[in-house]
Amino acid sequence: MSSQSGTSVRLQIGHVLFMDLVGYSKLLLDEQRQYMEQLTEIVRGTEQARMAKEAGKLIRLPVGDGMALVFFDSPEAPVRCAMEISRKLKEYRQLKLRMGIQKAFEKARPAFEAAVKEAPGSAEQHASLGWLYALMGRKNDVIAEGKRAVELKPESKDAVDGSLEISLAMGPDSGRSAL
Repeated sequence: MSSQSGTSVRLQIGHVLFMDLVGYSKLLLDEQRQYMEQLTEIVRGTEQARMAKEAGKLIRLPVGDGMALVFFDSPEAPVRCAMEISRKLKEYRQLKLRMGIQKAFEKARPAFEAAVKEAPGSAEQHASLGWLYALMGRKNDVIAEGKRAVELKPESKDAVDGSLEISLAMGPDSGRSAL
């Protein structure tokens, strides 16, 4: 067989965000449908998903009790999408969602840490890094970045970019598991 063919295949690396609804199988069928519709609405409402879809760089795969989002742009995209979803879940307390993208978290971590080094006085950058650490399960780092964000912007202590929100992502009573 010839090593050259008439068609060429272009390979791309996909960065995947996996999500599943906790307790999904125990729900009534109508509740399952409602929860999946709500999760889909949340995902479609994220900036990262919208931008990737518009650029043709997103595949959404329904997987029974959740979904997988495959981003073909950068390893930061699924991480930022997970952060947006986590923030939006405050409005949907009935949804208990697990998300996992450990490999993407590790690949995205240097970019988030570099952003903090470039703007050490930015509460938003520290909070974003804290969110990433929360999704990675790095509790001590979450606390440190959350405290730093609040030191820089005290009025945000109860807001999305403050330590309270980050601690909710890590708390055992939040009903959500980061990984």
